Amino acid sequence: MSTQQDIQLKSFNLALSPDDSASLIAGIKAVAGSAATDHFRDILTNILVTIEDNVVKLVATNSYMLTVITLKPWFDLPPGKFEFMVEAKSLVQGMPKAKKNESLQVGYDQEAGTMSFTNQSGGSYIATFREGTFPAWENLTTDRETRATEPVTIGLNPALVANLMKQAHVFRGKTDVPVVIQAPLTEMKPVHMHCNVVDRGEWYGLLMPVRLT
Repeated sequence: MSTQQDIQLKSFNLALSPDDSASLIAGIKAVAGSAATDHFRDILTNILVTIEDNVVKLVATNSYMLTVITLKPWFDLPPGKFEFMVEAKSLVQGMPKAKKNESLQVGYDQEAGTMSFTNQSGGSYIATFREGTFPAWENLTTDRETRATEPVTIGLNPALVANLMKQAHVFRGKTDVPVVIQAPLTEMKPVHMHCNVVDRGEWYGLLMPVRLT
């Protein structure tokens, strides 16, 4: 992965490696599955993108489930923290396709409020940042590492389970990496899931149970 020499804190332009390009595309496709499609909850139709300490996180939630994609480090990123939202549906539809062994050029411009994606075939898309405050999603993941000591009976929406498993499958690509599911502490605590893919990153899903009575 290479980078231009004129990188500034408020903007950057990176030429991703083919592997990183494929990881980014898979990550965007996967995480978008948890974004809301109901514009009455407009803020939840977005993907939150956080870039800090060479790590890119993609986050989406529709309030019933949450997905966090953590890509492997991009070591040529400039210092500082970049955080913004883009509409999930538009990003998935507009992202230029990258063929096998093809690289994406990714640009960030804070002043213009845009992030651009260009492939080697000339396809391009410019995502415009959305206004608003994304929910404090980290609060939902605080008990992720806590294990239940007794069996717990829970109810899950099968459609949402299927959606999350589809996301994990998209992100893991052609590997056979399994999804690890962590049982909740009580029947109404979130269910945590994750799938770690070598040389790609982590898919993390959270699903809220439904009441059994």
